[in-house]
Amino acid sequence: MAIVTTDNIHYKNIADAMREKTGKTDLLYPSEMADEVSEVYNEGLDRGRDLFRSIDDFYEFFAYKRRLNLLDQLRYDDTSNATNFSYMFAGDNTLTEIPYFDTSKGTDFSYMFRGCTNIKKLPEFDTSSATRMNNMFYECAALTAVPKSLYTGNCTELSYLFCQCQGLNSIPNLDTSKCTNFSYMFAYCYSLYDMPSIDTSKGTNFTQMFTSCKVVPEIDTSSGTNFTSMFFMCKATTIPRLNVSNSTKSLEYLFESATNLETVNFEGVIKQKIGFKYNPNISKATIVHVIDKLSSEVSGQTCIFKLASINKQFETSEGASDGSTSSEWASLVATKPNWTFSLV
Repeated sequence: MAIVTTDNIHYKNIADAMREKTGKTDLLYPSEMADEVSEVYNEGLDRGRDLFRSIDDFYEFFAYKRRLNLLDQLRYDDTSNATNFSYMFAGDNTLTEIPYFDTSKGTDFSYMFRGCTNIKKLPEFDTSSATRMNNMFYECAALTAVPKSLYTGNCTELSYLFCQCQGLNSIPNLDTSKCTNFSYMFAYCYSLYDMPSIDTSKGTNFTQMFTSCKVVPEIDTSSGTNFTSMFFMCKATTIPRLNVSNSTKSLEYLFESATNLETVNFEGVIKQKIGFKYNPNISKATIVHVIDKLSSEVSGQTCIFKLASINKQFETSEGASDGSTSSEWASLVATKPNWTFSLV
């Protein structure tokens, strides 16, 4: 028997709506409600138009393939009072699309489609009241585009919003001006070849934001404190703008396995341990730039480069591959005597 996941107030609202619709006076237990709703719909009593009107919480309502016989009813019913749509369709890998329904009062859309790996199309939802949208499309691997109506302007956390949306090839312009947590936002978005401008000026957490991405837009990270593996396995050759001045954590794995990386444009200064040992194609200009940006006000920090990169970029003569022993390299690192340089 299906189970309704909600609280006592909502149980009563659903039960009252059912009795009004069917004319029954029987006591309804929570475990019986889903079957009663299904019965009304299947009997075609005015298509159950008012069944959802009293519900403000759709948490896990269709999740994990529950009550799919009621899915089409969404297009006819009144969901205008609902505020919680979190996990509403989570874990259903059979869905390919869903009908439009009223989400205008929705505040929580977190995990709404998490694990809907085969969903390909979504209606133009109204998310103008949303305050929580983290993980909303997490693992929607077949989704190629998100609704252009998507509004994120009230959200302070957008972590995992598009994480593992491997088929996503476009996103609309988003208002992210209030967001502080961008962790994993675009992680594993393999098919995104272009991203719109994103306001990250208030962002503090950028953990794995661009993991495996092919492109990185110009963003403001001046408020950032956590950059853990921000560009892990990133395929981009250029990071157009990066400010890690306020980082409170090590930057050793900032560019981990970003083997295509050639150019990074740092703003501000670098105060934490930083590593480029996974970046064999880093340019000479970027190496010089990085060392210039190392703070002269810190001590006990380490800057790591790949030995082969230094040997190639600072070699004494063509083909010598001996740059790490060159006077040019020695003179460069001598400008930052408070830093330890490690070649691996």
